[in-house]
Parts: sequence; C-alpha cells; structure tokens
Amino acid sequence: MIIRYALVLTALALALSLQATEPARAQPAIVCPQMANQMTGRETVEDLREVRRRAVTQHCEALMRDLDARIARMESRSEETGPDCDQPNALAASIVASNNETAIRRFHESTDRACTRARQLAIDWLNRGDRPLTQLHFFDRLTPRLTEANGEEGFFYHQYEVRLGAGAGARISVHSENVVSVVAVGNGRMPDNYDTLDATDVVNEGGGLVLEFEAPGNAGEVSSYVVVVGARDRARLGAYTLAMDQYNPPGPRAITLNQPVPGELTTRTYDLWSFSGNAGDRIRMFLSSDAFDSYLLFGRMVNGVFTPIETDDDGGGNLNSLIVYRLEEAGEYVVRAQSLGGRSHGAYQLSVSTYLPASATPVRIRDEGNATVIVDALSESSPADEEFNFYQDYEFRARNGRAYVAHVYSTEFSPILELGQLQRAAVNPVDFYTDESERERGRVEFTANNDGLYVLRVRASGSRPGEFQLMITEAPRE
Repeated sequence: MIIRYALVLTALALALSLQATEPARAQPAIVCPQMANQMTGRETVEDLREVRRRAVTQHCEALMRDLDARIARMESRSEETGPDCDQPNALAASIVASNNETAIRRFHESTDRACTRARQLAIDWLNRGDRPLTQLHFFDRLTPRLTEANGEEGFFYHQYEVRLGAGAGARISVHSENVVSVVAVGNGRMPDNYDTLDATDVVNEGGGLVLEFEAPGNAGEVSSYVVVVGARDRARLGAYTLAMDQYNPPGPRAITLNQPVPGELTTRTYDLWSFSGNAGDRIRMFLSSDAFDSYLLFGRMVNGVFTPIETDDDGGGNLNSLIVYRLEEAGEYVVRAQSLGGRSHGAYQLSVSTYLPASATPVRIRDEGNATVIVDALSESSPADEEFNFYQDYEFRARNGRAYVAHVYSTEFSPILELGQLQRAAVNPVDFYTDESERERGRVEFTANNDGLYVLRVRASGSRPGEFQLMITEAPRE
C-alpha cells in the first residue's frame, strides 16, 4: 500500500514538472483570427499550405476547413499549369501589388481566359472594398472599358474618387456607344456601402450622360466623393469616355414676395431662389409638384455656399413642403427647391409670402330656404392669419331658437369650418376649431341663441388652399 502511494506521488510530481517546463500555448481564440486577418487573398497554393501547417499547430479548426476548400479550388484549375500561363502567373502578383487600377484592368482583359489563377488575382483586387480608387481630377479625359469583371449580373460599374471643396461644382460627362446607363455621385463604396447624393440616367441629344454636381457642406470644407459609372446589363459593356470639368452653379434667382412662380428641374436637381426681408417678418414658403415628392430648404448664402436654417418634407400635405419662419434679422435669404433625396426632375411651383394683416370682408349669404350651397375657393391671395392659415368668412342671419348644420367639403385640401358671431365688424368666436375639439373639423352644429348675424369661416390650416363647397341647412322645427 505504501509502495503504491509512493508511485502515485512520483507520477504526479513528474507531470507537474513537465507542465512547468512546457512553453505556454497561445489561445486559439486569439491566434486563429490573427492568422486569418493577415491573409491578403493573393496567396499561392504553397502559401496556403504553409498557413495550414501553422493552423494545425494552433488547432484552428475553422481556418483549416477554409484553407482546405481554397486549396482544392485552386488545385482544380489544372489548366493554369500549362506553359502558356507561366508568364501571366509570374506577372500577376507584381501587377496586383502595384495597386495601379488601370494596369490591373488591362492585365485582366488581355490575359488568356485559360489562365484562371492570374485572372482571379486581378478580379479579387478589383472587388476589394478597401482598394484605392482611380483619382478623377478636373479636365481629366479617361477611356476605360467596362467588362464582366466589373461587378456582377445586374450591375457592372467603375468607381472613381473625387475631392471637392464645399460649393464647388463638377460637370461629369460620359460618352459611349450605347454602353453606360447611369452616372452617380455619392459617399462610400459600391456594392454594399454607397449613399447616392445625385445621379442621372437621362441620355442627352449627343448620346451621352451629363451630371452637374455641387458639393455640399460648410465653407472651407474639402470632402471626398465617389463617382460611379455603371451599366445595368451585359449588352451595355464596353469602352466609354469619362470627363470631368469645372462647373459654376448658377446663383439664386430673385423671387417676388406674394407671387407664386413656376419652375422646372431638368439637368439640375435643385433651384435656388432669393428674397429680402426685415427682422420680425413672418415668411411662408410653399413648394408643390406633380412630378416628384417635394423637399424645401430655407437658409442663407455663407461665403458662396448655401447654408440651411430650416427644412421640410411633407408639412404642406400631399407630399408638398411648407415652412413658416419669422426672420431674426434683416437681409437676403435663400430658398432651395428640390425633390426628396435630391435626384428627381420635373416641374414645380414655389411661393414665398409675407404676412400682411388684412381684414376679411365677409361674403353675405342669401337665405335660400332650408339649404344653401356655396362653391368657392381659397388661394394665396385670400386673407390669412399670422400662421398663414388662409380663410374666408361667410355672413348669414340666424333666427333665435333655430338649429343649423354646416358642412365644408374639398377634394383639394382638408378645410376647417368655424363659427363666430359678428358684432361691431368683429368676429367673436363661438365654435372655433382646435386640436382639443371633439367635433369633425369640417362640420358645425349650433342653435342660435338670438336673432343676429353669424359668421362661418372656412380655413386652410397649414396646407395648400383650393376649391371647396359650403352647405348650410336648417334643421326641421319640432
């Protein structure tokens, strides 16, 4: 028993001594990801086998499986071992290492399709999300070629980097024989992280695409943008000419207050309009379009760059934009009219109005029996309150104790109907509509508490005015 116990102690001491002398093994959770991240994607079969040997020693099971699959794919390309591929295989690594996109594209296009290994190295580089892009400068004239290697089925493209200062304009022109179908400017990289700022697919009379772009931002800022030139199907692959020239965006045009103006976005994706105002002026800006979802920006020009103060998308109802603003100081202000997203074209109408206190002369309603119908319209020349709610008053004589019901209908806007009583040429509220009102906004029911003149007010609250019908009926007496 003593001898057996001594043998156990001896074995335990030997194991502890061996464990103490064995070098510490790095944790696979740390080493394996490091080994994977160090791979560039341009390794040869021999390189991959060496990485796999190190993966075995670190027990990187997932990395070993990935390496086995890559080695099998590369070894299956037996045709690349032929004598005609020796030179391309030798050149591929050095050309890819140069990071010269033009040279890599030419190498891919000129290399025999049988040399799959050499061509795959070029394709892998072209598809890298972090690869350096070809710089596009003012007055450049490039003649690249779109091929199947540039993207995938559904969209083939080239990307170029452009650096522009805020407010600088660039005219990007593409000419081809039915090749390119779209030109865009944006941030990020294709295919998964690209945010389009402006784009066009409209072919001009000369058969090309022209995109005029003004860099946003604050004065003094210089930013990088990515130009994408693309084709949506294989039938439109081929050579094209790409040029970039300086473009001087036109300055704001003057707009007359209280007079709506028509406009149209053609090659440009926005228009600038200017007006002068005084401190304390209340200004109403309204943008509408049947061609696009409108987006309105209000601001000032700072060192030649438009700087927004306030913006609106659908505040005017029905995809129209509305901004009401009290000017804090006198000077020139600018309104920018565009579509939501800034990429659509078409006709629009813009109005910039200033609040002018005006007394609304009520329209007298003649007593026509039990029912009276009025067809009328509110416009931007109608009276308005300080919030630019256009309205019209209708005066009628009610009899004491009689019950009345009034409705207002419109297919062009959502009208509000309110009731007041006329006393000494002033309208005293009886049932004016608020957000807390429990009744329908376009319906008023009341019983006259005396013989006198009452006023029905039809109001357009924060929306585009238009035509409406007003009906007044007297309830039957019991």
